Amino acid sequence: MTGGYDYLAQFIAQDIHDYQTTVESLLDRDLGVDKYFSYVTIKQVKRSTGYPLTELIEQPES
Repeated sequence: MTGGYDYLAQFIAQDIHDYQTTVESLLDRDLGVDKYFSYVTIKQVKRSTGYPLTELIEQPES
């Protein structure tokens, strides 16, 4: 990964609406994301186990 990206996140969603809802939920948390780019793939290029979304969005206990 090179260029103008700081992070790359990969999501598997049921459909575009589900994806958009997930992204908007993350953006609503005000995590410091100024802008994002989405690329939809129609064919799997690389197999990855990825990371569970719950681990990325869990709030730390106070």
